[in-house]
This record gives sequence, structure tokens and C-alpha cells, in this order.
Amino acid sequence: SYSTMGLKSVPICTEISRTILFRFNEFSLQSLSNLLWSFAVQKYYNTTIINLICEQDWSINREGVNKSMQRQIYLGFIGWFIETSTKSNSNLIRFTSFSECKSAFFDEPSYPSFLQTEVSNILKLLSLEHDVEYKVNEGFVIDIVFKNIKFAIEVNGPSHFTSREYYSFDGSTIFKNRILKCLGWNVLSIPYYDWDNLQNEEQKIKYLSSKLPSYLFKKPIN
Repeated sequence: SYSTMGLKSVPICTEISRTILFRFNEFSLQSLSNLLWSFAVQKYYNTTIINLICEQDWSINREGVNKSMQRQIYLGFIGWFIETSTKSNSNLIRFTSFSECKSAFFDEPSYPSFLQTEVSNILKLLSLEHDVEYKVNEGFVIDIVFKNIKFAIEVNGPSHFTSREYYSFDGSTIFKNRILKCLGWNVLSIPYYDWDNLQNEEQKIKYLSSKLPSYLFKKPIN
């Protein structure tokens, strides 16, 4: 729950890690997939635990395994690989079901939201060519991109926040933004609570123009 809410606690992760190492066989597959995803969100990477979890059989034919769990396992692994690993030590992890878990993540459908489409339409009025629902090599889908310069716009609706009072990003959004930045993307967030306060097209154009870096307007994008 800490990770889902976007909260970080190294002491809790450390204590859970000790428990996993001593009582690994007592954890269900669902618990293990939840924990690997949670650790990735927390940016808490214990190679021994990652290896113990990834070397399990995560194929869909195994009783108790589902696509959601496969996606969690892939995200836990890819977070470790991107944020702490290099090609020279990637073989430290024995990920026996990597291809299937990767496919579960890559094959998850995504569709542009109404808010995302509105932002895209304003960009078109500004004569800024862009792509929507752009999938990077690691499988993450970015709402709007200027791909040649790796500038990303994430249009964040209410589901990306833990509270409508404090507007804090949830764990999934924090993790995704962090990974995209590690991959070299400059990420701009357009939150729904800003966009919803804009009354007309003119205000939306002015808002986006103020948020976008000036270099987008000075040279060809694609």
C-alpha cells in the first residue's frame, strides 16, 4: 500500500526483505509479484530477492499466474535493469519467463483519453507535430511525444493521483516518470486539475505555450 500511494519507506522494505529471505516458500505467487513491483516503485533493488522471484515459473500455464502478475514481474525486473544494471551484469538475474512476462506488458491495450485528445488537438493548433500513444522499446506507452528530441507529455487524469486534496502522484505514475527520465526523456506532466480550469481554447493555447520549452517552437520536430 505504501508503494501504491507513492510513499517511500526503506526500513519497511528492508524488514520485508529479511522476511522473504528466511520464509520465501511461504509467500504466494501473488504476494511475490506484488512485492517485486512495490520494491521497484520504491527504488529498492535487492538483487538476491529479484533473482529468487524472477527464477520462478511465471508462465501463464502455471496455476495461479495471470497477466497482471506477469506485468508486475516484468516491471520489477526492467526497473532494476534500467536503474541499477548494465549489460555486463544483467546475467545476475535468471529470469526464466522473461519473454512471456514482457509480452504481457507489451500487449496490454492502451487508448487515448478524452483529456489526452484535447491536449493533442491544441498542439495541432500550435502547429507542433507529435505522436500519441507512443510505445518506447521497454514497453512503456507515453501519451504524447516529440520523439526525435525525446520530449514527452504525460496527461494525468484523476487516476494518476492518490488524493484530490493534495494531488500527489500514485506509485505507478512516479515509477513510470522516473524510468522515462532514466531513458533520456524530458517529461512534462499536464494534470487534469490544471486543464479543467481552462475555460476556452484561447486559455488552453496560452497554458500549453507557457509550459512547453521554447525550443519546440523554433525547429522542426519530426
